[in-house]
Amino acid sequence: MKEFQIETAQNVSIQQNAATIVDRMWAYLIDTAIIYAYLILSILLLVALDLDLGDTWAIYLLVSLPAFLYYVLLETFWNGQTIGKHLIKTRVVKLDGSKPGFGNYFVRWIMRIVDVVITSVV
Repeated sequence: MKEFQIETAQNVSIQQNAATIVDRMWAYLIDTAIIYAYLILSILLLVALDLDLGDTWAIYLLVSLPAFLYYVLLETFWNGQTIGKHLIKTRVVKLDGSKPGFGNYFVRWIMRIVDVVITSVV
């Protein structure tokens, strides 16, 4: 891991390690596998239940909501980690090394959606 130094307001130097691209990719792949497994299992469960409701699209939308909010919820409530980041032993921190707030996680989540949409169109 690449190490960098943070200088605090009290002139204290803190050594911080940055995750490598390989660590980031492994965490992303683990998280993606978890999301897909959840979606596949929940759809199979809904199909097996054979619900006779008029608006089944609303049920599928409700079931897919946790997968959609996976990153922002887990990073917020698990101290900057998702399951993949936890297994790889990385976490999200601010540039100064402090813990991000919900707003920081939310912006990361929105930018991830924008990034995926932009790269999917091309």
